[in-house]
Amino acid sequence: MNQTESLTIKQKIQQFFFAEEIPYGFALLRITLPIVLLQGVLARWRFCEELYSTTGVTVSLMENFHYANLFPPLPPFPTACLMSMLVALLVTACIGWHTRLSLIGSMLIHTYFAINDMATSMTKFTVMETHLLLLLAVSECGRIWSVDSWLAGRRNPDRLPVAERPAWALAPVWPARLLTLMIGATYLGAAITKLHMPDFITGEAISYWIMSNPNFRHYIGEWMTQYPGLLTMSGQFTVLWEVLFVFTAWHGIPRRIMFSLGVFFHFMAAITLGEVIFFFVMGVSYCGCLSESEACFAGSMLRRTWSRLLSWLPGGTVLSRLPRVTLPACLVKTSPRLQFAAFSGLMLVVGLSGAWANQRLDLYGVHRPEGRHTVPEISQEEVARLFVEGEPIREQDKYLGVKVGSMLISGRLSNQRDRFRYGEVIICEASLNPPHEDMWIECHLMDANKKIINRDGNIAGREVRYTQFKYTVTEALEPGQYTMVLRSRGQVICHRDFLLEADANAAVSAPVSN
Repeated sequence: MNQTESLTIKQKIQQFFFAEEIPYGFALLRITLPIVLLQGVLARWRFCEELYSTTGVTVSLMENFHYANLFPPLPPFPTACLMSMLVALLVTACIGWHTRLSLIGSMLIHTYFAINDMATSMTKFTVMETHLLLLLAVSECGRIWSVDSWLAGRRNPDRLPVAERPAWALAPVWPARLLTLMIGATYLGAAITKLHMPDFITGEAISYWIMSNPNFRHYIGEWMTQYPGLLTMSGQFTVLWEVLFVFTAWHGIPRRIMFSLGVFFHFMAAITLGEVIFFFVMGVSYCGCLSESEACFAGSMLRRTWSRLLSWLPGGTVLSRLPRVTLPACLVKTSPRLQFAAFSGLMLVVGLSGAWANQRLDLYGVHRPEGRHTVPEISQEEVARLFVEGEPIREQDKYLGVKVGSMLISGRLSNQRDRFRYGEVIICEASLNPPHEDMWIECHLMDANKKIINRDGNIAGREVRYTQFKYTVTEALEPGQYTMVLRSRGQVICHRDFLLEADANAAVSAPVSN
């Protein structure tokens, strides 16, 4: 009988949350997450006065809940000081010096700034970053691969190495379990939201998203709009994967499949929607979910790859090793209180220096003799042009695209063709740009001589995103070139040409007049 099967439910829960492992995954998360965070923090450091201070234009999240002064913004100098301290705290968290204090400080300052700048700083990956910092702050991620662990080893030369799995390196796995639960709950909530969007299941919403560039610029998104069937399958696959993640991402082959699909999903979101930062945030969060055995396996694979790369080097090539760093005896024997005082003094010096440097930049001309920069007035002609009544929308601008094909997936045209045979169904689909009024749309089938062979029309209500016209190819049509002409309000919107091919095995029939 298996020993695990003989455990009670309470013992299984305790073993699930409180089993001890070496926190390789969370140590890797502690190293990589601050690097990702620094991308946004350093980009906003120059503009912290405008984004977060009292002299700027702050958009507080708390105002949506009628708490205007819950987290009031600070004057420019303290704001720049806190922003500089956040940069320093992220660096010290990355190297693992006063790890827990660095992570707590980073979480508090990062959350404070994000709440006071809902317009640019508060995003979905900002929420993930804040929760990751919280989990790191309550975990034992600083026990290995950190300056704190290195200093502890210098003070205690008899301490066993990590390879022998000593007691000092072990930590409960409940932070990793909570991280997996958080990721799975996030995906499940996203799936529930998508299930209330029929346009997402059909791929129509995805097609609008991948044609826009609200995040980083991308090119593959526009290319994928040519394959609507692929978008439909992608939407259905995404919902299915997000629902199953929290139930299957725990052990065995399903866990590997779910995390592999997660990396692929976020990579595709990065190259189609431009969600590059979110890809890195979720990628480093997956690192925190690694168990000890998975981390050891990944480490062995990396060592093998490194050995293989070294074997390809020319003979006699020797890579220089990093010199062994030794601390002075006075620094090794320094009391924790004195080290804490040095850490606090360093943060204060960095904050004041950063605030001074930010003010010396003088982006807004505060210290200029003529005063702050002002917005120049525009001419009266430009004012008149801006306030003139808007031009009516052109009829062709109400249409996103017109496609001709033969196969439907989830009610949407999934292929595009320009060659058809007898017995097939030709489908012409017109996608509409919302918002639009109730519309009467016509589709004319014309031959090579511009003669109308068939005329069809549909009513497209204001809530409709697309309309379709179907035509079954019969022997009433001769082989040759034909055109689908879409008309709206008496105007020709577009033409779609296709070729009707003759059946090689069928006898040539006499033309039938229409």
